[in-house]
Amino acid sequence: MPKSLKPIFNVQAHTYTDPKDKFQYISVTQWVNKFKKKFDEQYWATKIANRECVPVEVILEEWERIRENSKVFGTNVHKQLEVYYTTKKIYNKELLPILENFKELNISFNKETFFEKLVYNRKLGIAGTSDIIMHNRDKKTFDVYDFKTNKKFRYTCEFNEELLPPLKYPAVEYFTYALQLSMYAYLYKIMSGLEPKRLKVFWYDRVDKVGYSNLKGQWKIIDLPYLEEDINNCLAYEQKKNMA
Repeated sequence: MPKSLKPIFNVQAHTYTDPKDKFQYISVTQWVNKFKKKFDEQYWATKIANRECVPVEVILEEWERIRENSKVFGTNVHKQLEVYYTTKKIYNKELLPILENFKELNISFNKETFFEKLVYNRKLGIAGTSDIIMHNRDKKTFDVYDFKTNKKFRYTCEFNEELLPPLKYPAVEYFTYALQLSMYAYLYKIMSGLEPKRLKVFWYDRVDKVGYSNLKGQWKIIDLPYLEEDINNCLAYEQKKNMA
């Protein structure tokens, strides 16, 4: 295996590539999605279209519009927070209320706080960008933080749907985000030699779950477990499947 270089992130394609030999990593998000049941978009769009007597394309286009709006909103909120806490400048005045609301949490970031931290491992072939990794004063541990702006944050699943084997957790945001942040922590642990201490999600719970004209809401801090055993089980499960 050739000596790897720091992967380059392509924002549009959401890919991580080694500039030396063009080796392409799988992103942490893609890796987590391997353990989520795939949503049959065509099936459900057809079902809804038939019920509402509209073309399937209308439903699919509406879903794509919702996804894009959500993505743009999330990206802008991330940028607003990153810019303020690294430069004390305002990125987007329209999002100022969201920033002011976050400041009320009184979160303290120290000098060894890294925003948009690239984490990767060539042997595993996985790379990702953690919103925040912060070293603790003990010089032995670090925390992983992530900003979330999606409309739901569930702890249980009303349909009893689970993540795919070898995981046995409900297929809800609490556990999928725990897996995501745990992989960031796992990769950074290998890179730094430090131990993960705290994993937290800062979730912006908007009043208006549909549109973006009213941005009122409340930031909530959610502690997540570090799932190293599950990470190792998933990696071993994948390896066994690939060898079969």
